[in-house]
Amino acid sequence: MVKKKEEPIVLIEREFSRNIEDYGMTQHAFLRRKRRDIDTERIIDAIEKGHVQEAKGGYPNIRFIERTKLRPRVGVVANCKNGKISTVFWNSNYDLE
Repeated sequence: MVKKKEEPIVLIEREFSRNIEDYGMTQHAFLRRKRRDIDTERIIDAIEKGHVQEAKGGYPNIRFIERTKLRPRVGVVANCKNGKISTVFWNSNYDLE
């Protein structure tokens, strides 16, 4: 039996990219990643496959939350117009499933 690939839950109806090459970290996000010891692969996974919703301040700021059974999950806030990742964080109380 072939397992059907789950589609990420998208909570916004706007255009945005899931291509990691369209995003780059601000110095703040880079320092947060380093200080919080967040693996880059998990950030990539959150952007490419994670849940999506509007972030504080609204569109074009969006929040990607890693789709995984691991806790806490990685969260990424990015501006989908200019491609800047403004911060990354651990999110232990986010549950869409």
